Amino acid sequence: MGQIQDESQLINSFSAQRGPSQDRDRRLAEKIDRRNQAGIVEARRRIAQMEATIVSFEKTVRDLESWIQSEQSRTGVHADSTLASSLTQRRDTLMRSIEELKRNLAETRSYA
Repeated sequence: MGQIQDESQLINSFSAQRGPSQDRDRRLAEKIDRRNQAGIVEARRRIAQMEATIVSFEKTVRDLESWIQSEQSRTGVHADSTLASSLTQRRDTLMRSIEELKRNLAETRSYA
């Protein structure tokens, strides 16, 4: 019992010795910690959003590829189909967007 009482007295004496600058430092450290936690939460939210977008884009790319094949078989592979050309452009743009999202995702994961 004597040791526990001595430890609590020691803790109380440290608390009593804390000055205004130490309180300010503690509050500043707590504020920085809250901001860091908020940043991590935001990064995790962005990660989930990017992952969902990538999945959606990949599904759209698969759908576009199917439509492109259907259009090419309907008009002939070498025929100049405006629809097939348009779908191909859209697919290629989505594929570039997926790659950019994956790069951003990797960067954001390193933060969270």
